[in-house]
Amino acid sequence: MLQIHAAALFAAALYYFALLLFGITCPIKFVTGRPCPTCGMTRAIFALLCGDGAGYFAANPLALPVLAAVWALIHLKNKPLKSIAVAALAANFIFYVLR
Repeated sequence: MLQIHAAALFAAALYYFALLLFGITCPIKFVTGRPCPTCGMTRAIFALLCGDGAGYFAANPLALPVLAAVWALIHLKNKPLKSIAVAALAANFIFYVLR
C-alpha cells in the first residue's frame, strides 16, 4: 500500500513540475479562468509548515480541515466522522463560492 502512495505522490509531483515548466500554475484556472475550490491549499500548508500563520490564512484558511476531511473519507470507517468530513468539504465549497 505504501508503494502505491509513493508512486501516486511521485506522479503528482512530476505532473506539477511539468505544468510549471510550461508556466501553468493551476490547470483548472488555466482552462476555466477561475480558481478551483482548493485554490491556495498548497501555499497555505507550506506557509503553515514554515510557521507563517498569516500566510496560511491569506492563502486558504480551510486547507487543514479539508486535508483532514479527505484523509478521513479515505481511511475511516466511522460514519459520524465521515459526516463531519463531508461537512468540512461542503464548507470549503461554500468558502469558494463566496470568495
